[in-house]
Amino acid sequence: MTPILFPADAASFETQGLGALTEAISCEITEAINGEYELAMTYPASGRRYADIKNRCIIYAKPDPYRAGQPFRIYRITKPMNGMVAVYARHISYDLSGVPVLPFQAANAPAAMQGLGERAVIQSPFTFSSTVEGSGSFTVAVPVSTRAAIGDGDGSILSVFGGELEWDGFTVRLLARRGQDTGVRIAYGKNLTGIEQDENIQNMLTGIIGYWADSESGTVVTSPVVKAPGTYDFDRIGTVDFSSDFDEQPTADALAQKASAYIEENGVGVPEVSISVSWVQLEQYAGGEGLSLLERVTLGDTVTVEFPALGVDATARVVKTVYDALRDRYTSADIGSIQANITTTIAGQQQEIQKRPTTSAMQQAVSNATNWITGTNGGYVVLQRNAAGQPYELLIMDTPDIETATKVWRWNNGGLGYSDTGYNGPYTTAITQDGQIVADFITTGTLNAALVKVINLIADHVQSTSGDLMLELWAGVLSLSDGDNLRSRIYTSVPESGSLGVMQVFSGAVTGSGMQPGSRASQMQPSLIECGSDGKGNYDGGILCGAVTCSGITCNSVFSKLSMETDVARFNAVRPAEGQITRKTGWKRATELTQDDWVLVGGSVANT
Repeated sequence: MTPILFPADAASFETQGLGALTEAISCEITEAINGEYELAMTYPASGRRYADIKNRCIIYAKPDPYRAGQPFRIYRITKPMNGMVAVYARHISYDLSGVPVLPFQAANAPAAMQGLGERAVIQSPFTFSSTVEGSGSFTVAVPVSTRAAIGDGDGSILSVFGGELEWDGFTVRLLARRGQDTGVRIAYGKNLTGIEQDENIQNMLTGIIGYWADSESGTVVTSPVVKAPGTYDFDRIGTVDFSSDFDEQPTADALAQKASAYIEENGVGVPEVSISVSWVQLEQYAGGEGLSLLERVTLGDTVTVEFPALGVDATARVVKTVYDALRDRYTSADIGSIQANITTTIAGQQQEIQKRPTTSAMQQAVSNATNWITGTNGGYVVLQRNAAGQPYELLIMDTPDIETATKVWRWNNGGLGYSDTGYNGPYTTAITQDGQIVADFITTGTLNAALVKVINLIADHVQSTSGDLMLELWAGVLSLSDGDNLRSRIYTSVPESGSLGVMQVFSGAVTGSGMQPGSRASQMQPSLIECGSDGKGNYDGGILCGAVTCSGITCNSVFSKLSMETDVARFNAVRPAEGQITRKTGWKRATELTQDDWVLVGGSVANT
């Protein structure tokens, strides 16, 4: 369908709104599971609807071949460049960031989603529902935005109950999962040759050993190695604790049966899949007609990826799509395992804890973690217990004895910390219960914070934006921009004669490719000021070490700087003697100058 433009307050999209955007050059919609949902459009400045395209207006367009159109609210329009503008819009559901909800509690996902509408501070057209089963404890303790309550970190609906979000106009659904099993099969390494693909076998096991352990008697029973189905040119065997699955000591054969079932249920021996498919590449690929089946899939659908060399199959889901709304086809899609994130992990842990809330289960989980950590790269794990036998602290040390250990990780109710001087600290790296983080160095890809307080900032690049306005600071360069156009710049120039500071100001179109026709620039250096440059070495005027060049001066008031003898008051000065150094400077308006005043012009003294 052709994207349609609607006014900002539109609530129904059954008409042609402000008009169809038939002259759009491109229009792509990107959607990821529980992630981004945005539209990017290129439109000519000469287009009939250009004047109507404004921030907060709504573009109605299809996100894939099978669903109805969706509304996207414009949040950014770039300045025209080469006769084109770029228009960026987010799905209308992002409006929920401006709809606060008051405190409430819910014990399951349907009640939590329903509460978002009932506890909203302002009226909104959105409705909420969920098909996610299971119980949990969801709490809005203080007023927050609806979108944050749904899926913004720890404590959100997604983190408590899990699930996948479907945004459909003004309807928000929390589903157990999106998509379906399509039956599409892909031969990995054969009919995907030449298309970007990645097989992740870094953590893949080819088999396991199951064991049962009695902590009181010290008895341990192990199964033989149980191999995963498939053909592998390497062995990587893992261990799995089945102690909680038996009420009494099992046989090795019983453990082997448990291990076989575990392999089948958990996909042991099957690689994780990550494939980026481009439909443009598929059309250029000889024999790619078999892959046209992929055009039947939509976000969340499951496909089967065959690994002929290993003799195994892996199922993977479509986790991200990029759709060309003008040509009504996918541009690309990401097929693979959804990357684990904190909300998925927390939700899974909470549901599991509710299923198995016993103390012994917790001890077995700690024991299992201990078996994984101890010995892999050296180190010892010690679980501290109180007089009642309850664990209260976890230690990871370079020796098994607290008295002799120097490198210590210590984790208890107060926080997590590391000391290289022993159990009693000091702990130079720590995360404490009151929300503080102590560290000498923090390396991160993206830091998202409401306020950052810094004593000393050492940065390769600093950027600050507000709408189209942007400040950038690099080593030796400070620049201010308005959209794509540079407006001022201060930088250090390093000619052969030595470094010097330069300050420039610009008007008109000044982009990364340079000054465009009609633009102007002025600059100031220690020894000169140049005004009105056209970018080709031509200036309207300038001041160069005592000389002034200009085409004319027109102004209401002219300020002239006077150099006068210090022994004559109120600038009623006599002409300085030849070679005499003047020691007093004052300012007068040109209309206040008298015949007794002297000024410096071009390095010599002249009478007014």
